[in-house]
Amino acid sequence: MSKGVNEKDAFSMSLVDAVAPVDELIRSASRWGLDISEARKPWIRSLYRTDRLEALKEARLILNTARDEAQKQNPNVSHPLICIDVIEEGIVSGARIGLWTLQISGITDMGLQPRMVNRVGVIGPGSIAIATAFILANFHVIFKEDDENSLEAALGEIKGES
Repeated sequence: MSKGVNEKDAFSMSLVDAVAPVDELIRSASRWGLDISEARKPWIRSLYRTDRLEALKEARLILNTARDEAQKQNPNVSHPLICIDVIEEGIVSGARIGLWTLQISGITDMGLQPRMVNRVGVIGPGSIAIATAFILANFHVIFKEDDENSLEAALGEIKGES
């Protein structure tokens, strides 16, 4: 059984690129996302860390277990398997290659191409950081929340009023 790693150790080991206090997390994550998307900040150190990866044989066993679990939980959904394939490609060929994986079976081989996104829908309070990042990137965001109080709290947090 592996032992947990606290945020300071994770940062010093380059497992994470930044650490933020809870009350600054959304603003910090939004700033990071925008800085990366606008090329003001590169994908940082964690891309180049390989010393914490399992040996390829062990990693493939772990990934195959993850594939089996994903298929059991959602047998008709393929995107979790694609994500696992991308992780495996990153382990085998390097993180940048994994991030730039462009051949996705059942999608790119059918000639499907990405299209411009103008608006997004975000569901639930766990997605506040995602909603904030889209808003700050000037997307039209439709936010769905179950009740009025939760919606008001979420909007306040997005506006930085919390």
